[in-house]
Amino acid sequence: MCRSSWRTKVFSDGKQTSLDLKLREVVNKLQEFVWESKLAENEKQLEQLRRESKRKREESIEMERAREKEKESRLLMQIENWQKARLIRAFTKSCIKRALLNPKKVQSIQSLSRWARWNLNYADCLDPVDPSIEPVDLPDSE
Repeated sequence: MCRSSWRTKVFSDGKQTSLDLKLREVVNKLQEFVWESKLAENEKQLEQLRRESKRKREESIEMERAREKEKESRLLMQIENWQKARLIRAFTKSCIKRALLNPKKVQSIQSLSRWARWNLNYADCLDPVDPSIEPVDLPDSE
């Protein structure tokens, strides 16, 4: 492996110094080479760890956003169902009152009562809040 920043040096016997005497310099250059290689590898690993950490943070943020969006969707659905349940109860209550005020127009109290019970049971199924908050008096189905 070669890096352009490494300097190439030729070691040989000189006029005043033998190669044996330069052995320490050779060992130092080898140690320097090993050190720079390790440093480059450590920098590469560090950068990889930084990228992985950033990816995990972004993934975590995205997951949190998805959870918040899901909570929001559930809340809005609960509100919508709660409103539907209130409308069904109010509509059913109004129909019952109207029928009791003018019983001659009602074909059968039993069928009105079954219809009203079904409406109220359906409203209870929709309602995410305690359905006993808005009780509706049903006519007796004798």
